[in-house]
Amino acid sequence: MSRRATKTTAAVLIACAPVMAAFVYVPPNGQQQQPRPVIVTSGNPQPQPVPVGPTSAQPQSVPVEIAQSPAREPVDALGRAAVTLRSAGTLLAQGVVLAGDGRIVTCLSSLRGARQVDVRYPNGRTLAATVVAQDETFNLALLQPRTGHWPNGVALAPGTRRATRATLSMGDPPGITTVSFARRRTFVDGEALLRDAWQLDPVPTPNAVGAGVLNERGQLGAVIVAPHTNSSGTAAPPTAFGAPSLAIAALVQRAGDTARPWLGFTARALRAGETIPGAIGNGLRVLDVANGGPAQTTGLIGGRSPDHILMADGTALRIEADLASVLERHRPGDTITLRVVREGQQYDVPLALGRFPAMTP
Repeated sequence: MSRRATKTTAAVLIACAPVMAAFVYVPPNGQQQQPRPVIVTSGNPQPQPVPVGPTSAQPQSVPVEIAQSPAREPVDALGRAAVTLRSAGTLLAQGVVLAGDGRIVTCLSSLRGARQVDVRYPNGRTLAATVVAQDETFNLALLQPRTGHWPNGVALAPGTRRATRATLSMGDPPGITTVSFARRRTFVDGEALLRDAWQLDPVPTPNAVGAGVLNERGQLGAVIVAPHTNSSGTAAPPTAFGAPSLAIAALVQRAGDTARPWLGFTARALRAGETIPGAIGNGLRVLDVANGGPAQTTGLIGGRSPDHILMADGTALRIEADLASVLERHRPGDTITLRVVREGQQYDVPLALGRFPAMTP
């Protein structure tokens, strides 16, 4: 790209700034950040990562921490965090969102056989979710929404053996109720020993399975689950009981960071007859770039004269699923290298993956 062409392009961008504001990222120093060119001669050159300041840093591993919170009104806290889980429109179970995390904890056995699990939030929005961890002993499942996360969750309660009043959700849509009494018990479910489980009085109804149970401080003390067996005797669990917060905390710790990475742009495969100037073969056309997202920070452009993505980390992109397969190997904070075509020239662009932004309550 010649120096004269660069000045002309800059002048056009300045003249069109009001129109292009949604697509062009301008750093604080006033210079538009452009992808850096890769010299392409013949054959099939491999991507050459180009360091661009802080985005080239290696991601740091962050230990999982269980959020704690000050006292909150239990009914208000649960009303903002209770969700329902569905498959093909059929109610499967209740669920509760964890604070600072966005993942959902529920009863594992209620999800078996479901091809897809959809989470319905208090504002009526629905997102597909994936099971990222499970506890067979306590019949618990941890789900991760595939896109976005709900900002209002509940913090886990520290382990305690004292009795408490408890608040839980049940029904569809979830209704909030306070039971009179909850205490810790050790149950025997088949051959499994369930220590410090919550026994509620009265016993929750089946439509409360998967619901979060909050203590008097508005913290998540348990999640309602069903026993695996039809055990009998004084040590057998009732038809529904609470898996304790310590078991939930262990489940979250085992899962680690399961957040899905966010590119900050949407793209589609080329349609029949479409070509990319300056490139041979397939690729993805950038449709739009999210304000403040990783792609805009990197300088990618969508709209009427968009960038095209040929490769991601050396993998040729023919359809959207090819890019999704590359992302499956990464987590937020990782950096991937995109081979970008703009105005007939090819560039290697490092892009630091982000986290999906929070949904609007």
